[in-house]
Amino acid sequence: MMFSFIQRFLYKYSEVPYNEGVAEIKTLIDENTDDYTEFWTHGGDELIFKILDEFTSHDWDYLKKDLKNWTDDQLSVFAGAILFYNHNDIDEMWIFGYIFTILNDLEQCDCFLQDLYLLAHISPKDIDLLNQVKVKIEIIRQSYKGTFHTADSFDRYQGMIDEMIAAGE
Repeated sequence: MMFSFIQRFLYKYSEVPYNEGVAEIKTLIDENTDDYTEFWTHGGDELIFKILDEFTSHDWDYLKKDLKNWTDDQLSVFAGAILFYNHNDIDEMWIFGYIFTILNDLEQCDCFLQDLYLLAHISPKDIDLLNQVKVKIEIIRQSYKGTFHTADSFDRYQGMIDEMIAAGE
């Protein structure tokens, strides 16, 4: 996806730094958010993967810093995709965990709870991030009344994160 001269000019002279790969991912997500089930379950993730495959270490650093500026829809779609991306040079599960902590949509966070076991693959263990995950689990437990998880499930998620923290200390 090529950006026009005007788009590059606007990004270049705005206060927000510009990264073409990150901008492409956000645009791809925004253009297909309304068609969530069809597009993303039938190859949409692969389009994100093709963009990520071209990322340099600078692009990955930019992405990690920029995620806090993304919308909940963008974060939700990207978190779902990054779970299935495998690249030796980055820690996809750290990115997933970070998205989980900054995502405001508690319904979507509730859906991602079942994937938290993947955080065991973060290397090296980021104790601060894991503690933030624990806080988010408790926020969901206390604040999101639509959860399909039981009290025992929440206890298991908390215990799992506690084990990860203990293993990383």
